[in-house]
Amino acid sequence: MTSMENQWNQFNRIFDLDPYAREAQLTVISCEKLPKPHSSGATYRIACTDTLFYPEGGGQPGDSGFIGEARVLDTHYFQGVSKDVSEDISEGVSGETPGEATSPSDPSDPSDPSEPSDSTNQPPTIMHYTDKPLQPGQTYPAKLDWARRFSIMQQHSGEHILSGLTHTHFGYDNVGFHLGETEMTVDFSGPLNQTEIDRLILETNQLIWQNVPLETEILSAKAASLLSFRSKLDLKHQVRLIKIPGGDICACSGTHVRQTGEIGSIICTKFEKWKQGVRLTLLCGDRAQAYNTANQAVLKELNHRLHLPTPELSEGLTRLENRITNLEDIIKTSANLIWEKAIPLTNTATNQTTNTTTNTPNMTNMTNTTNQTTNTKTVVLLTWPLFDDLFIKYQLKQFSAAAPTATIAATATDAPTSDSPATPRNASALLILQPASDNKLRFFLSEPADQSILQTLRKEYQAKGGGPAALSQGQIAAIEDPAAFARQLADRLEAKFYAL
Repeated sequence: MTSMENQWNQFNRIFDLDPYAREAQLTVISCEKLPKPHSSGATYRIACTDTLFYPEGGGQPGDSGFIGEARVLDTHYFQGVSKDVSEDISEGVSGETPGEATSPSDPSDPSDPSEPSDSTNQPPTIMHYTDKPLQPGQTYPAKLDWARRFSIMQQHSGEHILSGLTHTHFGYDNVGFHLGETEMTVDFSGPLNQTEIDRLILETNQLIWQNVPLETEILSAKAASLLSFRSKLDLKHQVRLIKIPGGDICACSGTHVRQTGEIGSIICTKFEKWKQGVRLTLLCGDRAQAYNTANQAVLKELNHRLHLPTPELSEGLTRLENRITNLEDIIKTSANLIWEKAIPLTNTATNQTTNTTTNTPNMTNMTNTTNQTTNTKTVVLLTWPLFDDLFIKYQLKQFSAAAPTATIAATATDAPTSDSPATPRNASALLILQPASDNKLRFFLSEPADQSILQTLRKEYQAKGGGPAALSQGQIAAIEDPAAFARQLADRLEAKFYAL
C-alpha cells in the first residue's frame, strides 16, 4: 500500500468492491492531450467518476483495457488535478472537450511528483492513459483486460502467502516487491539458501492447494494498530487487511483472488543475493504454467536427441561433455602434429639456398629462392578449422619468446576455442584468414621491434589493427582470393610461404 493509497483510499471504487468486475459503464469527467507521450505510448489521459481499472501502486502494475474505443494503456494515481477537475469529480460533470487540458502537469515528466505530500488537501485522481480522446460528460462501456488482471491477481496473492510464511519461519520482512509483465521479484531482509527456498515454495503450494478463502477487512488505523500484521508503512487512515488463514495478514490495497486455489501454483525460477538479504524471482498461476510448458518442451527435445529419459539426462550430459573434451584434446594434438610436420621451422639459420615444395596431402610449401641467413620470415595461410585463435596466438607467443625473426598469419575459419597450448614452434610469418561476406582477411603478427611488416601492411594494403611487436593483429579488406594474396604477400616480404 503506497502513502497515496493510505491517505486517500476509501476502498469504494469498483475494483475495490469487486475485483472480478470485468465491465462497467464509466462517465468521463476530464480528458486532456498530453504534452508528450506517456511511457506507455498513450497520448491522452482521462479521469472518470469511478473505475474498473486498478492504478499502479504497491508494486502492482496499472490495469489496461478499453473505455469506449479508447485503448487504456496504463492507469495511475495522479496528484495535482486542477480546481476545475476536482469540482468535476464531486459533481460528476465536466465542461471540457476532448484534448482540452484540465491538469497542470504530466506524470510522464520526471519533475512531476508521483504522490501527494501529507500536507495536500486535494485527493489524487485515477488517470487512464489512452490512445484516443473521449468526450467529458459522456458515459462509455469499459472493458478490463481480464486475462492480464487475473494473472496479476494470481501473482500478487501468491506473493502474499510466500512473504507471510517467510516472515513466520525466518522473521524476514518483504522489503521490495515488483510485479512485472513477465515475472515478479520479492526482496527479503535476510538470506535464504536453496533448501530453505524449496521448503517455502512447497509450503506455499500446499496452502494454495487447500483452496483457502481470502478474507478482506477494512479498519481504522486505530483499530488496526491493535492487530499484528505485515506492513511497510506507518498507516494513519483506513487500513485494508488481506487475510489468508495459515499464511499471511498484510495491509494491502491491491487486487486478489477469492480463494488460494485460483493461484494454481508458485515456482521460484531464480534467487540471488540482494544487499543483506535475498531476491527471489517468482511465477504463479498462468505464468508458472507457461514456464513449465516451455521447460517440458526442452526436456522432450533432449530426451529425443540424447535417447535418454529425463531422470538420466544429467548423467548423459556429463558423459557428452567428457566426450567433447576428449575430442577437443584429439583435435589439439592433431593440430600440433600437422603444424610440426608441415611447417618445420627452426631458429637455425643456414647458408643454403633452397627451392623446394613439400608434397604433403592437401598441404603446400612454396619456398622462395632466397638465402636463409638473411631471410627468416615465413607466411602461413591456415584454412583448416582445427587451427583456432588460441593455437595461433600460442605459436606466435612461443615464436616471439624464442626467435629473432618475424611472423604473419591468416586462417579461413573460427574453430572451437582451445585452452591447451600447441607445441612450441618458431614461425617467421603467420597469416590467418576468416571468411566473411566482405572478404576480409584477419592477420596475427609477431616481428622485431621496428614493426616494419605491420607498417607495410598498413601502408600498402590498408590494413586495420595494431598492437605490440610481439603480437599485433588486425584485418585487411577486399581480399577476393586469400591464397593468391598470401602468396603475393610472401613474395613482397621475401618470406617462405606455407598453406594448410
